[in-house]
Amino acid sequence: MAKLGFKRCISDAGVYYFVRGNDIIIAIVYVDDAIFMGSNSSLLHSKKKEFMKIWECRDLGEPREFLRMQITRDRKRRTLSLDQSDYLEKIIKRFGMENANPTRTPLPAGYKPTANKGEANSTIRSQFQSSSNFCNTGQILLRSISTKRNTSFDT
Repeated sequence: MAKLGFKRCISDAGVYYFVRGNDIIIAIVYVDDAIFMGSNSSLLHSKKKEFMKIWECRDLGEPREFLRMQITRDRKRRTLSLDQSDYLEKIIKRFGMENANPTRTPLPAGYKPTANKGEANSTIRSQFQSSSNFCNTGQILLRSISTKRNTSFDT
């Protein structure tokens, strides 16, 4: 990416940026997937062409999905949204929970979580001895880390 004039983002090794004047191109690269976005479409296409000359790949057009995240773009409002609802649905089906009923969490409204400074008590530990429960929770929490942070609180 450095050959193309991109610099690596300090906070994420898979994110690169290219700046020319007031224009910026951002490239996110993960293993064999890449996505480009930018403020100047002609500069964006130029950088993508340069990238495709170096690495064997093809342009799939406007991105709709990236790393199991759905991408919704609203040009009129100038917004870009990411969600993983399709992937969460697959997880729900995988664990046979399609007919599960939503419920409120047992936590009171306005509850503010605090860091746990001790070890889990035996009741909590025994609940997680079941690998099914552990896998269900783990799969959902993994999604919360990447796009849906509010699911981690409920899980």
